[in-house]
Parts: sequence; C-alpha cells; structure tokens
Amino acid sequence: GRLAELQRRLSERRPESGGQPGKPRPGFVEDFETSLREAMDDDLNTPRAVAALFDLVRAANSWLEETGGSDGDAILEVLDSLHRNAEEVLGLRFGTPAHPDGDLRGLLSVLSRARSALRRNRLFGDADEMRDGLGSLGYRVDDLPDGESRILPS
Repeated sequence: GRLAELQRRLSERRPESGGQPGKPRPGFVEDFETSLREAMDDDLNTPRAVAALFDLVRAANSWLEETGGSDGDAILEVLDSLHRNAEEVLGLRFGTPAHPDGDLRGLLSVLSRARSALRRNRLFGDADEMRDGLGSLGYRVDDLPDGESRILPS
C-alpha cells in the first residue's frame, strides 16, 4: 500500500551517516505526532489515529515531490517517526507478514468495524475523513444498506 511505498521511498533516500543533532524537524512530523497523541488520549481513538497516519503519508509524499527528499536529516526524522509511531503505537508492521492476505483482511475488517461504529455514533465527519484517507491509500469504502461499511482495494 501507500504506507509501504512511502517507507520505501524514504529508505531509498536515507543518508549513510546519522543526522545533525538540533536540526529542526519537518512541521508535518510534529503535526502527525500531535494528532496521534491527541487521538490516543481520546480513549484510544483508533480511527482518528489512522487518519493522522494518512495525513502523514500525504504530507510526506508531497514534501518528497516538492524537495526531492534531499534533506537527509529530515528523511531520518520522518522514518523515525513513522516507525516509532506506526509500528510501536499503532502496531503496524513494515516487514513482510507471514500471511499477508490474512493480515490485510484482518486489518480491513477492523477498519470496517471502526468506520461502521463512527457512522452509528453519528460521527460523520470522522467517518468521511477515514473514507477519504483510505481512498488516498488505494481503497474504496462501500456503505451498505444495513449501516455497515465494507473496505476493498480500488
């Protein structure tokens, strides 16, 4: 998916040596970490946390397009934040899973249930944000007549 593609693009531009301490982080990394922290503090609001991750992917891809990813220190900061937060906080893995189809089906099922819960609780703005984020990652969200959501690759 787009998350793995971003990780690949960043890794290709990763500098050979470590970065310079004290250099400012890209603003979109700070925005992501703030949004993620707020989502986790909001009763572990996973849909909001995943939406923050989608926002990071979009911002980082835009940044790579605009700058060419020539700032090695910024590359390291984005990779560090992505791995630390996506893997350690949200539990997403970047490696190849033992059963990729099962892991993907399971993740899509969890996301479908979370989006359905948002709609049941009339949190339509959050549900729309989740749908848009999934769409930007190459997934289609179908809202079924029974109120449930189904997520499929586009």
